[in-house]
Amino acid sequence: MRLIGLLLGLGILVAAVVAQGKSDVPFQVMERGVNSGEREQGLKVIRTEKAFKEYLKDRGEDTLPKAFKDIDWSKDQIVVVFGGEQPSGGYGVEVKKINKLDVQRLEIEAQLIRPRPNTIVTQALTTPYIMIKMARQVAVIRVRFILD
Repeated sequence: MRLIGLLLGLGILVAAVVAQGKSDVPFQVMERGVNSGEREQGLKVIRTEKAFKEYLKDRGEDTLPKAFKDIDWSKDQIVVVFGGEQPSGGYGVEVKKINKLDVQRLEIEAQLIRPRPNTIVTQALTTPYIMIKMARQVAVIRVRFILD
């Protein structure tokens, strides 16, 4: 009986280690950049092609990037995660995973990537971002920045 309990406990531990770092919700990185124009950390969920074109227009872009032409807006959505205003170049945003908290809530775990010490970087304010594609959701989505 003890052996069965030990094996069961070991199995649960192995499953927890395997699941660690794995996203509950699959996603695909579509674009990264350093000039979102968003001064605060946060996110924007875009669920329609019209909303996406308006977002691009607000950023000063006139044409739909090639990678976004094949999005099926009835099944997919775009989420843009903003890293906020940073004092120089060398910053970026990485999405680590998306957790399904319950049927109505998702949490994106993101990380602000900082330049390494003594790295030569652009001496200008930047606003890094990452754009991901994921299955269309009705859930409320929030972002939580994690430390490295």
